[in-house]
Amino acid sequence: MNICNSAPVILVNINNMKFCILLLLLLVAYGSSEQTNVTMSYIRNLSKGPMAPYVTECLCQSHLNPQILEEYYKHGTLSDDACWKCYIKCILFKLDILSSTGDVNVQRWVDIFEYFERPLAEKCSNYEEPDLCQKAYLMVNCAYEGLSEQYSP
Repeated sequence: MNICNSAPVILVNINNMKFCILLLLLLVAYGSSEQTNVTMSYIRNLSKGPMAPYVTECLCQSHLNPQILEEYYKHGTLSDDACWKCYIKCILFKLDILSSTGDVNVQRWVDIFEYFERPLAEKCSNYEEPDLCQKAYLMVNCAYEGLSEQYSP
């Protein structure tokens, strides 16, 4: 066997291997950059989806100034306004996350909101608060703070 005759095959295989390695590196880089692009702003906007069917009803029921809701979506501002707290309660009721007796369906909360994981949901659902508007606010504030530790603004 003449080694010169087999050289092109070796070069082709080496070039194919280099191409595969390059492709693999690009895929890994793309996948990791996709995860690092998740921000709190992105998560806030994602949360609009499950809440969308109830926004108008809960705005009317809670008498929330829509500007407060906009400030939340734009800047992540969690107002201390009583109407905001009752708006959150209304949304959590409608999504069957919070019951009228104050029970929290942790699994449902995790299932509905992407990037929200069970340990944080369990931690944030343990408030003993008789005022359900306040309880809903405390839950969401806790969840938001926990997610803010994991994701950039």
